[in-house]
Amino acid sequence: MITTAKNSETAILVTGKTGIVGSEVIKQLSPSLFQIFKFRAAVHSENKTDKLRSESKPIEFVNTDYNKPETIINTVRGVDKLWYSFTN
Repeated sequence: MITTAKNSETAILVTGKTGIVGSEVIKQLSPSLFQIFKFRAAVHSENKTDKLRSESKPIEFVNTDYNKPETIINTVRGVDKLWYSFTN
């Protein structure tokens, strides 16, 4: 059960949004969660990001290259919670 106030400033980062696991995580989120939390998705493909922006869910997309630490720092700045999914 979620016991946080409506319109919370809590930000949740989901990695792997363009992959099988990350995309399913976002798909399964209840629409009401988008009113409670801010969601950010770490993506590494500009092409896929454009396609994802057309989805109706209010998600901030951040281009992230896991081989460049400076992009990771920008991605996690202001994030309170993390859903990490990564395959190699």
